[in-house]
Amino acid sequence: MARIAGGSKGCHACRRRKKRCDEQRPSCGQCLSRNTSCPGYAREMKFINVSYQDKCRSSQAAPESSSTTEVSSDSREVDTRSDLVATHRVCSSGLSSHALSLQRSAVAYYCGAYFHNNVIQTGLDVFGKSSYIDWMAFTPDLDVDEPSLKSALLALGAARMGHLSQDPRLTRLSSESYSQSLRQLRRSIQNGTRGLRDENLAKGSSTRGLGWASHTYGALSLVHSQGLDTEWSPARRRLFDGLRLSAMIHCIGTRKPTYLATPEWTSLPWKGYKKEPKQYLLDLMMEIPALLQTIDSVHNASDLPGNLQKLSTVCKEYLKLSARLRAWYEAYKSDYPSKLYWEQPAKFHSSHALPQEKFPPTSMYFSDFETGHIHLLYWTSHVLLCSNLGMLYLSCLTKAAEGSRPPFPPFPCDTQEMHGMAVNIAKSAEYFLQPKTIALGAGVISFPVSIAFGYLDYYNLPERDWFYQIFEYTKMFGIDVGAFLEAVPAETKLHLVAC
Repeated sequence: MARIAGGSKGCHACRRRKKRCDEQRPSCGQCLSRNTSCPGYAREMKFINVSYQDKCRSSQAAPESSSTTEVSSDSREVDTRSDLVATHRVCSSGLSSHALSLQRSAVAYYCGAYFHNNVIQTGLDVFGKSSYIDWMAFTPDLDVDEPSLKSALLALGAARMGHLSQDPRLTRLSSESYSQSLRQLRRSIQNGTRGLRDENLAKGSSTRGLGWASHTYGALSLVHSQGLDTEWSPARRRLFDGLRLSAMIHCIGTRKPTYLATPEWTSLPWKGYKKEPKQYLLDLMMEIPALLQTIDSVHNASDLPGNLQKLSTVCKEYLKLSARLRAWYEAYKSDYPSKLYWEQPAKFHSSHALPQEKFPPTSMYFSDFETGHIHLLYWTSHVLLCSNLGMLYLSCLTKAAEGSRPPFPPFPCDTQEMHGMAVNIAKSAEYFLQPKTIALGAGVISFPVSIAFGYLDYYNLPERDWFYQIFEYTKMFGIDVGAFLEAVPAETKLHLVAC
């Protein structure tokens, strides 16, 4: 039976983005404002197996109706998973090849809908687009039918749903979609930079999963190959800014300088635009990998006098960067005189009947998500540098004979202040790990938590036990942050603290 796809008269782009279309010809106002080509209004004729459609109509009705009524994030997630199970049950082994094709389309629809409704849209509802994290904030404005991005989103949705439902078929679908996305991206790269679109950059800047290191390296190479002469559209600038956080973490792990720290790359992409506070903070954090490389050179030197001379140089460089970080923070506070954060009694234990004494007694709350993220990054920068410097001092002391130790330069860090910053990171976990946004929050805190936990664990400080309980808490939602942090050094060869 033939039918016309969809009842809306808007263009294909507006129908896909669920936006009101003014139906101007040849290009609608929405597409003109986004500076994209309008795909037009022609409708495609589709032929549907009626008997199969009748069987699956009940499972498809739930997500469509739920989108028009206000439901909680948790119930919407359960509905989506149950619909997918129903689809699997209906679409059994006796179906024709045409029906199997429809089954795969239905599964892809549910996986994509799950990821959009329960991860992306939930984050936008809670945090707002202006303070949302990384590339996912921009996906509603991108062409999600671009092949590599579409496959990537399907891989993410299927992986999450496969984990929650313990369905190996979805896990296989996720792997297949992931491989397909990489093949499509490779073809785009082989076609040259002119064939690359902003959607290709969106797929390459994710920070989730153990493949994030290779993805980030690939995205860094892609951006560098395009250079600074390409047109910096709002989409490209936003995606580039989202990549910078992943790139900074990656370069800290490889302990090598990055081209993103050069004056050209910290200024030209924002020509004609005003930078936000976090963007200036990331400019400073991009300088950390070069300092870590210098620290490593002192670790590896065997000559003690030469070590001490290099150690003195490292301390001077650290003090310069630390002073600039503090100056940035003072300017940030003066620009935002209202209360940025405060402490209140922790609620971890009360919400899930967990032992109160094993969690921080108080939690850090922030005026908004962006403010919280900025403070996490600021505290993490100081704790990271202090951790590496502390290990460097211990290494130099170990190499020097007890009775013949020359005078060492004074340790440049305020250890009490660094301890307080590491504790603040632990106390911030409750704010970011709220049940309705835990999938996003876990990604945000992973890097700060790895630094703070490493600092507290290395010096055997009691607050390290808080993190073990936080890891157990996230596992209740199917997110094993602790296992992820353990796997990162082994599987990505990244080292955030000198060994």
